[in-house]
Amino acid sequence: RAAAMSSNILVVGSAGAGKKLLVHGLTRFEDLESGKKDDASDLPEPLEGAPDGVTAYPWVIATKYYTAPTVLHVVGGDSSRPSAASAAVVAAGGIEAVLLLLDCRRLETFAVLPEWEEVVEAAAPAAGVFDDEAALLS
Repeated sequence: RAAAMSSNILVVGSAGAGKKLLVHGLTRFEDLESGKKDDASDLPEPLEGAPDGVTAYPWVIATKYYTAPTVLHVVGGDSSRPSAASAAVVAAGGIEAVLLLLDCRRLETFAVLPEWEEVVEAAAPAAGVFDDEAALLS
């Protein structure tokens, strides 16, 4: 489990959806800005202690105004549906966001959204799920 002072983000999605590519893009953004040669296989060293089927990568969000240590908990394989691995991460507590990578070209992949809504609401009932489409579009 990540340190208590870190923000924790669960990253799930279909096999081949680009979870590792997303981690690479987020964690190596500074390299891209500085012009350093980009190597998509160059991921940060995983953190120890993640549940089976989950790889935890450190990420520091650094902006002009603040710096926030963060951990990206990536569930391997086809993790588009809630699983024992994703449940273990959520049950450990401290998950502040879930990034669900879906294939926009396959509308059936969106069928998993109600399942994730149940997982998120069970883990943090006060947080709820943002589903106000009108507010989102305004």
